[in-house]
Amino acid sequence: GRVFIGNNDRHLYALDAASGRQLWKFPTGGEVESTPALYRDLVIFGSFDGSVYGVEAATGKQRWVYRTGPRMPGIEGLKSVTRGVDSSPAVAGERVYFGAWDGKVHCLEAGTGRTVWTRQLGSLIHWSAPAVAEGRLVIGSTDGKLNCLRVDDGALAWSVPVAKAHLDAMMSGPAIDRGMVFVGGGYENGFYAFSLADGRQRWKFSARNLVCSTPAVDGERVYG
Repeated sequence: GRVFIGNNDRHLYALDAASGRQLWKFPTGGEVESTPALYRDLVIFGSFDGSVYGVEAATGKQRWVYRTGPRMPGIEGLKSVTRGVDSSPAVAGERVYFGAWDGKVHCLEAGTGRTVWTRQLGSLIHWSAPAVAEGRLVIGSTDGKLNCLRVDDGALAWSVPVAKAHLDAMMSGPAIDRGMVFVGGGYENGFYAFSLADGRQRWKFSARNLVCSTPAVDGERVYG
């Protein structure tokens, strides 16, 4: 019965789903462009202050906060952002996964915010949210690569180049369905399908412009 949404005024809001009435708001030190995830009684989300928060859904009280590192160098753009998390967290089992501007994929205990593992990638992660299925995690990074990690320990299973390195490369969050990974690329305007097992490209669709939305799959078709 509640809606949770972030805003560029540096707050997360809880609204009554029936009326839209504000129930509470939670302040952070940066814009909130991360889509919140739910774990039991917690709302988990990131902020451009470089932190991920676990907040009580009923009250807006902070249960835990996790600080990521400083921005990884090498990709230009949005120079005011010195650290940040705009990757939307994914909850699977008792863990939460997300990427950050420190170039790392982070895995935490969802209930406590304690670190389970981190994995350094080759570039910062901007917008791309992880997809988790079949013991693997897939996420894009701004060096233009699609990366697949093992969820148990964060070990890299495969990494494939998809687009040219750019802040807007691989902003799309991938979707996984029946052993396939679907994702949008960079300014090559590609929409792709890869094998989850080994990263082999299965097909590419040439779109008319940049694809940065997370695809939706209905079993027969994929939308992006």
